[in-house]
Order: sequence, then C-alpha cells, then structure tokens
Amino acid sequence: MRLSVIVFFLLAVVTAVPTAGKKVLAHYMPWYAAKPVSSAWGWHWTMNHFNPDVISNGQRQIASQFYPSIGPYDSSDPVVLEYHVLLMKLAGIDGVIVDWYGSQNYNDYPFVNTATLRLFEATQRAGLNFSICYEDQTIKNLINGGQIPASQAITRAQQDVLQLQQRYFTNSLYLRHDNKPTLFTFGPQYFTNNPAWHPWESIFSVLTTNPCFVTLDNLHNLAVAHGAFAWPPMWKASGGVLSIASLNSYLTSFENAGAGWGITAAMAVPEFHDIYAEAGLGYTYGRLYPYSGQTFSNTLARALTNASELVQITTWNDFGEGTIIEPTAQFGYQYLGIMQNLRRRFLDATFACTTNDLHLARRLYDLRKQYSGNAGMQANLDVVFAAIVSNQLARAYSLLDAFELGPTTAVRNAGFEAYAGTADGAFPKNWTRIQKAWWAGLPTTHSGTGAVMCSGSGDWGSLRQTFYNSDLLGHYMAASVWGMIPASAVISNDWSGAVLALEDIRGATLASTNFIAASAPKDTWIKGTLFVPVNGTSVDMVLQAASSPAWSDFQGQVFFDDADMTIVIPEAALGTVLLVGGLLAWRRR
Repeated sequence: MRLSVIVFFLLAVVTAVPTAGKKVLAHYMPWYAAKPVSSAWGWHWTMNHFNPDVISNGQRQIASQFYPSIGPYDSSDPVVLEYHVLLMKLAGIDGVIVDWYGSQNYNDYPFVNTATLRLFEATQRAGLNFSICYEDQTIKNLINGGQIPASQAITRAQQDVLQLQQRYFTNSLYLRHDNKPTLFTFGPQYFTNNPAWHPWESIFSVLTTNPCFVTLDNLHNLAVAHGAFAWPPMWKASGGVLSIASLNSYLTSFENAGAGWGITAAMAVPEFHDIYAEAGLGYTYGRLYPYSGQTFSNTLARALTNASELVQITTWNDFGEGTIIEPTAQFGYQYLGIMQNLRRRFLDATFACTTNDLHLARRLYDLRKQYSGNAGMQANLDVVFAAIVSNQLARAYSLLDAFELGPTTAVRNAGFEAYAGTADGAFPKNWTRIQKAWWAGLPTTHSGTGAVMCSGSGDWGSLRQTFYNSDLLGHYMAASVWGMIPASAVISNDWSGAVLALEDIRGATLASTNFIAASAPKDTWIKGTLFVPVNGTSVDMVLQAASSPAWSDFQGQVFFDDADMTIVIPEAALGTVLLVGGLLAWRRR
C-alpha cells in the first residue's frame, strides 16, 4: 500500500507544469491566548480539558497532537507575530489569510480582533500580503447566545465589513484580485444562499467597493461569489482515514469546477490529526497521514502548477486539527524547507534561503524575550529584523552573533588567531569582537602577511567589521587603518580612492574619511584615522575601495592592514584607554 501511495505522488509531480507569479498564502489562526501575556490560557490551548500549567518532560499540556517549537504562545504577542512573519518571509510564503470572527464583544472575538490587527502590523513590516477569512458563524453565535435578535443579523455583518474596509481593504499590501480586495469566508455558515434572501448583496451595499468574495468550495453557488477555495475533505474519510486517492479525487473535482470561476485558491496541506476526541468533545474528523512530508510536498507542487490563481496552505497553525506547518517539536522546519525548495523550483529560481536561514527567526525571537524591557537592545534587534526582511542575511547573522555573545567581562588575550587567511588580534575585557564581515563587490586575498585586498568591478568593494558592547554609549571611538595601492594596480579614471567609515547599527555614517585619494602614490602606505562620539551599542568599521558613480567599472586595488578600533574611556572613570587591535577578520559572502 505504501508503495502505491508513493507512485501516485510521483505521477502528480512529474505531470506538473510550473506556473510563475502565483502567490502562496498561509491560513492563520489568531486565537491563542496564553500566560503570561494574557491572564489565562485560552480555550484553543485547553479545550476545557487540558491544563498548560502542567509541565511534563519540559512541555506544557496543551490541546494538540503537536507542540510548537517556542511553546504555547499568545497570538497578541508582537514578538511571536514577528517570529511567524519572519519564518514566512524566509520560507518563501507571500502572506496570510487570517481567520476572523468580527468585531463584536462576545466570546473571545475581541481578543481575536486585536490579535488580527497586530498580525496585520507585523505582516506590513515584513512586506507580506494579508487577507481576511470572515467566519459568518459569528452572527449565528450572537443570535443563539441571545446577544442580538435575528432581525439585526445583516446590520451586524455590515458593521464587520465596514471595519474591514476601514482597517485593511485600502492598504497596498492587502491581497487584491481584479483590483478588488479579497474577502474569504469559511462557509458561509449563516448567510447561505436562499432564493428569497440575498444577504450578501445587502451586507456589501455599505462598502465603497464590493470585495472579490471567495467561499468554501462546496458553497460557491452564492450569486455574489467570485470563486472558492479548497479545504481538507475530511468528510471523504473512510474508516477514520482520508486516503491519498480520495484526496486527489477531491482536488481533481475542485480544479475541474474551478475552471469556470473567476478565482480559485488551491490547497496545500501537510496532514490532518485533530485532538477533539482526546479533549472529550465526542468526535474526530479522522486522519490524513503526512507520509514523511510527501502529502505536503505533492499537494503544494500540484497547487503551484495547476490553473488556480492562489495557493492557500491549510494551515499555518491550527494546532487543534493538526494541519500545521509552523515549526514544532515533532517535525521542526521540515514543511518550511519543502516550501523553500518548491518555491525555488516552480516560482523563483533565484530564491536563495535555506533551512539554516530559518533559524534566524528563532534566534531573534529568543533575544527579544531575553532582553524584554531593554529599550536599547530592542532598538538594535529592530535592525536585525530589517536586515532579514531586506534579505541582508549576512548582516543579520553578524549582528545576531554579536548580541547572542553579549558584552563579555572576561580578559581575552590569547594572541593572534588564523582566520580565513588573515589574523584577528587579542582584545581586552568588556569587549566582544565579532569575527564576521561581508563584501559587496569581488574580493580576493593578498598573499602578503595579514593584508586584505579590495578590488572588483561594479559596485564598491567593501569590508565591514561589527563591534558590540553595551558600554559604548557616551564614549568616543578611534579607528585607524593603513592602506596602500600596489604598484601593479591598474586604476580606471573613475576610481576615487579608499574610504574608512564608522557607522551606527542602522547604517548611518558617524564619520568617514577618503584617506587614499585617487591621485595617491602607489606602493606607499597611507594611514586613515577617525575619532567620533558613539551613540549606540554597536559600531561598524567599514573599509571601501570607492568608485564614483557607485555602479561604474573600476580596476583599482587597495591593501588594508593594521586595522585598530579604540574606545576612549574618560580618565575620571577608568584612567586608561582600552585598545581593540589587530587585523580585520573577513568572510566571503
């Protein structure tokens, strides 16, 4: 049986045809309340059965077959939301479709509403798309709970869609189709199609522009619906198991029906393994097995290569139903790694992120938590976030290395260490020297002892070294370096020499000097020095072989040697000058 399943999978992949430009979005649940961010554990972690305050083997007891890598979290926690959107960005996911329950003050709907707004803020920072999946069962629950009479149903729904228009629809990152904001609905479950009652026309009548309305697949017969989305067909399970044959049969039917619609959102699903029976709810929807990641890999490949306009991953984090691609203790980054590989194969051959890069999001998350309440460090970590979302991963690695190691109080005086053909000098106590740098340009190494050569064509060649210490603020820093144009160098007319600069963590220049002019003599060592006040906890020393304009060709070469960083402590405080000296360590990008 297992062999036949694998063959079926492989046939699905072999017959696929790549489709460029398709967006991939993850269905996102913003409904998890957790201590200590919230005052109590929410229903979706407990289901009135499990107690997350009980810890066994290092894990809290939660209502799920799976355990999130960061533990059970609060959906309104900005640090968690940042972690999630960074994982999506690094995995090649284009955005989220958020399960939303309206704006009414009932059940946990206010919490979900707030968490949705915070998630939207996080996705905007990361440059991800965003869309809403409206749960119209909210109205049914309000009526059944005695909160409103049935006569007010449409009015309340109008209030909900007006809030969506005000907060989300006009944003440039809100998902649009045919120049209309998309609005998904999980159903509808209350405002169903009735020939004598056309509720959605009335609901949308208060909007400036009607949305592109997308329903569940089997409810597409609404007059106002533009299309539909697929969802795991657990109703096709037999003997408690949804077979791969039944799943593929459903997907084929969905694709055939969707050929006549205005929009379809194909489905990629990792598995289905709910907790409802164990929670005492008296039912289960059955099991869709993951088959070591093949279920996700092949439904995603199919969704990426069929005629659908969108791909929806079901889901990012529905822990109750076990349809999760968010990293967990059970499968780690497996599903995000599959997403990366298939994006590279079918959507963007230049997509370069790997599973190793996914860990950047977790490292930033851990530091956010470690330095909670430390405004200065949080500002530094904002720069790491910006580096990741702008794909400056080498800079993010360098800064995270610095902040994780932290300012050391140990005396480091172990002499010189060989590092990538150069050497890194000893440094005194209270300093952290980060042995990472990166180039923009075409670097090579000089065969001479301890020298670094910067040359290339195109943009500037540059070498950067990050220094981090929490005691930098308010002091002065001196930087010096020796540079030389070798006698054999061929210098183009537009080459403008070599620059030494000090930059703060955000890349703003504190000071700079063009210490080697374009007309400087060859084969002569020239020293560049800077002395500036420090306004943060991290300073970058930058060496550049410059050309003007930046994109012009140059064939200049510069050797750099004896790069020193000195922090000057006021004599009244320590009565000394601490020196961080030695040659800059470097690493090719």
